[in-house]
Amino acid sequence: MAFRSALRMRSSKGLVMTMSLRMDSRDDCLRRKCIFFVLLVLSFQGTAAVAHDQGLPSVRFQDCYDGDTCTTIDAEKVRVACINAPEINSRPRLRATRMRPTAYDNTSAERSTENLRSLVLGRWVAIRRLSVDRYGRTVAELFSEDKNVGQQQVIDGHAVLSPQHASQCEWASRL
Repeated sequence: MAFRSALRMRSSKGLVMTMSLRMDSRDDCLRRKCIFFVLLVLSFQGTAAVAHDQGLPSVRFQDCYDGDTCTTIDAEKVRVACINAPEINSRPRLRATRMRPTAYDNTSAERSTENLRSLVLGRWVAIRRLSVDRYGRTVAELFSEDKNVGQQQVIDGHAVLSPQHASQCEWASRL
């Protein structure tokens, strides 16, 4: 009994890899499956290589709090440099003053957070640490799949360029 099995994958650099196996016998089938599995694992390690191509360390993120702040799997809080994203408004205390009807509207903050999560969660992200802010967060530029994450947030309309900190990022002068 013989059959063919093929797997097509697109790497992070846009290369399309095709792995094909032709199964003939049980022993041969087991050997080919092992080779296929090894090739599959090696192809996923190409994502980390992109981050190292730039000569920068890479990290993985476990969650994003808002559109410009995330936490790594090592519990380091990282704020994306040069941008301001909408903050998630917590419910304010009841006061004697009149409250605005839009005080609890978090839709733009939630969209910004979801976009940042789609850019960084589940992949290796290159990080260029710039400083530490007054809240103890690392201020850094992030690069995912050869894109600057902060710049992508601004381009997608989920953040704005911070005029006070724009000089820290090279891309900010080109916008």
